[in-house]
Parts: sequence; structure tokens; C-alpha cells
Amino acid sequence: MKHPATETVNETIIAHRTEDESSESSEEDIESGTDDEDAADQERSGIVRKSRRRSDTRSDIVRMRARDRFTIRDVEESISHFYGDDKLDITKWIEEFEDTSQLLGWDNLQKLIYAKRLLTGSAKQFVSFQRDIKSWSRLKRCLMREFKTKINSATIHRQLINRKRQPSESARRDMYAMQEIASQGSIDTVSLIEYIISGVPDEETNKTILYGANTLSQLKNALEKYDRMKESMNRKGKFVKQDTVRDKKMTRSEANKKLL
Repeated sequence: MKHPATETVNETIIAHRTEDESSESSEEDIESGTDDEDAADQERSGIVRKSRRRSDTRSDIVRMRARDRFTIRDVEESISHFYGDDKLDITKWIEEFEDTSQLLGWDNLQKLIYAKRLLTGSAKQFVSFQRDIKSWSRLKRCLMREFKTKINSATIHRQLINRKRQPSESARRDMYAMQEIASQGSIDTVSLIEYIISGVPDEETNKTILYGANTLSQLKNALEKYDRMKESMNRKGKFVKQDTVRDKKMTRSEANKKLL
């Protein structure tokens, strides 16, 4: 016959063992859940990495296809040739070339080959007797050193004064030509606007609409409006014409001679 105290101790031990087993089972479940979460995280990370690799691969393929799709003839038609003895600034030509090369993903060898193909005139002759040009960076330095011109402000202002809008030239084209001249130095916007307006071959009374422009964008809109007004008024015969004014002056001069 068992003693009551012994039974109580045994029951307590069994209860503790049950709690320990339950605790161990819970810990195992938690550890198992953690392992499952880690595995899921690793799987997701792997999927993300694979997705990124596929995206990078697709981008590389797109760049390669774009690069291969353009022939040297396409390049020659999209980028200006550099002569070396014209008004095209070497700095601008290089910027244009590098923008295109970056867009098409050219490597250094392609840059060197295509750049040489785009040289003509004095620039081509200059490069032909340079024996150490074996990279685009070297070619660029040589071209900059040889053809970069230093122009003073007085020369730029003189070019802007002498430049007149041609009869067949649109307002946009005239503005771009004047901006190209001004870009050789530091010409403020107000002065450039005045030069552009002065270059329009017409009477000042007809150009009044242009003088309200404070920015190049406003001037462009004003010039387009001026062109439409001039075309409309010319059809109606109400626009002041330079030839008419000169004819009137000549008539008055002849009349004065007759009075004498």
C-alpha cells in the first residue's frame, strides 16, 4: 500500500514532466515555424534576385538590339559631320556625339570608329597624321586642343548685329541661329532678345508687338503671332512696307528739286 505523500510527489513529478514535454513541443513548433519563415524569406529573396537578373538581361538585350539596329549611315544622318574649318563648335559637336553614343550604348572602340567616320575636311586631315590616337578619349582631347576656338564678347556681339533674318526663314529657325551664336559666350537674355528683334527686316512700327517679350519663349510666341499678322495685313495691303517708305522719300526729294 502506497503512502499518500508518495502519491502526491509522483503526481507532481508527472505534472512537471507533462509541462516540460508540452513546453518542448511548443518550442519545437516555434523553431519549425521559424525555419519555415526563413525558408520562405530565402525563396522570396531568390525570386527577387532572379527577377532582377532577368530585368537586367532584358535591358541589356534592348540596348544591344538598339545598338545593332543602327548602321553607320543612320549615325551619319543623325549627327553633324565635323569639318574643322566651319562655324560648328567642337565642344557642341562632342556633346552631341557623346549623347548619341550613350543612348545607343557604344563602347570605346565604337566611339573611336564612328567619330573618325564623322570627321571630314581639315579635321579628317588633322587626325590622319596623328599616330597615337587609339581611344575615343585620346581623340577627343586632340580635337579639343586643335579646334577649340576662343572667341571674345565683342566678336559675338558683332555677329549678332550682322545676322539678319532671311525672307524664307521661319521665326523658330531665326531664333535658333541667333541662340547658337550667343552660346559661344555669355550673352544675357535681354540683349539677345533685342538682337533678334533688330534682325527682323521691317519697320519699327510693325515690330511693336515684339517688344513686350521678356523671355525667349515669349519672344518666340510673339514672332509667330507677328508672322501671322504680317501675312494677313499684307494680303489686305495695310502693312507698312519698306519699299513704299523709300519710294515716298524719293518722291519728296524729287519734288524738292523741282521747287528749286
